[in-house]
Amino acid sequence: MAGKTGSNLVLRSVYLPDDLDQELKVVAYHEDRSKNDIMREVLQAGLRTLRAEGDRRFVKPQPAKLRLQPVKLEPMKRPKGKAASQPAKAKQPAAQPRSRAQPRAAKAVAALEPTI
Repeated sequence: MAGKTGSNLVLRSVYLPDDLDQELKVVAYHEDRSKNDIMREVLQAGLRTLRAEGDRRFVKPQPAKLRLQPVKLEPMKRPKGKAASQPAKAKQPAAQPRSRAQPRAAKAVAALEPTI
């Protein structure tokens, strides 16, 4: 654990009570290690123990089963009878009803055209 430095470490600020900090200093002094190394080691050991004991904070919830299924496409069925033997007619746009103004406009245009 000692000597791990670099970009794989993240800085965290932790407030410790005075008595816990004194214990940390004593352990670090007797083992000739940094307080950071001791804290990382103790934290990892504690988290491993919690996981092994099945602490609920470390149990990953099972993903919900998706009920989505692929869509099955089937060919379209043609109706039986006369309509099946005749080719389909192309749809033509519906005829627009003429307004009353159109015949008058046609007369006005015809009146303007020169007669030969």
